[in-house]
Amino acid sequence: TAATGLAPDALPNSLPDYLEQVEREIILRALAQTQFNRTQAAQLLGISFRQLRYQMQKLDIQAPDT
Repeated sequence: TAATGLAPDALPNSLPDYLEQVEREIILRALAQTQFNRTQAAQLLGISFRQLRYQMQKLDIQAPDT
């Protein structure tokens, strides 16, 4: 897809890296949509708050300083 830079039939060189990139992009989009409200973002994504918090730590996604 255009968002991930792959041609439609191309396979990623590294599936874990590719999935991490896709996951990071989707989580960031959900957080942006909810003004970084992690509870609402988790609900949008159909995961628990704890799962979202874990994924944010794993993917090194930081909430902007307020």
